[in-house]
Formats: sequence, structure tokens, C-alpha cells
Amino acid sequence: MSINNSIKPNSRPSKSGSSFSKRIPFSKAEVLSISLSSEELASLSAMQEKLGFSNRSKLLRAGLQSLLAEYRLLDQLQGRHKVVFVVSHGKEHEDGLGELMHEFEDSVSTSLHQQSHHRCVEVVMAEGDAKRLRELFSRFKSQKGVQQAHAFIL
Repeated sequence: MSINNSIKPNSRPSKSGSSFSKRIPFSKAEVLSISLSSEELASLSAMQEKLGFSNRSKLLRAGLQSLLAEYRLLDQLQGRHKVVFVVSHGKEHEDGLGELMHEFEDSVSTSLHQQSHHRCVEVVMAEGDAKRLRELFSRFKSQKGVQQAHAFIL
């Protein structure tokens, strides 16, 4: 999925901050153009119907809220912490994740690998400075072949 931010040059972010839980009047909403494959669009429409969202914009805003909440939680951490990361990926990309975990061997204490039908899940226990844990999470999120990455702070 590629995202193309097509905000008008003279538009400004809302002064109310980045809270997506408040309803934004349409006249103040920014327009974001997004490109999806036909499969992604079909999945989005099916999810919209199953979850009862009145339109795709509301569904996408809810998904964005979830992503932002996860990042905010990690962003607020200071000091040392323990975090469990759950990362799903295709089997063909497990070598890159293995290399990444070795790169963070100062933080990664345990990892568990599960595979089924060419799909894999890594459960990674990590402990360390919050800044280092945020860096690891960002690297998981941007790693080639990763479909999902979630962080659970202990």
C-alpha cells in the first residue's frame, strides 16, 4: 500500500492537535489520497461492512488512531523497560529479521518463531533503554516483508 499525502499547499494542521477521537468538521479536514490494490480495497470494504463503519474514511481513521496510540505509548517511555514485540512476516523474509535481532542483541533476550503455511510470527522479548526499544520497533515496522508489528509494554 502506498500513501500519497495530497494536502493543499495553503492548508494547515488542525489547531486542536492530533486527536482523532473528536469529530473534525469536513471544512477543516485535510484530504489524503491513498493508492490501494484491488485486493486491499476489497478487504477494506469487507471490513467496513463487518465492523459497521458508515464509510471507509471512518474505518481508516480508526486504524490510524490505533497505530498512533501504539507509537505514542512507546514514545512516552523513559528509562529501562521490558517489551514484547509480535511480528508477522512471510517465510522468505525471516533471514532479515534474524539479522535485525542480532543487531539488537543488547536488548533482545528471547525470541520464539512459529510458522504455518509460509507465514511466520516472531515473538520477541526485549529489555533495555526506551530509546533503543523504540528504535527496534521502528526497524521491525520498516523491515521488508513484515505485515504487522505490535509492541506490548510490560
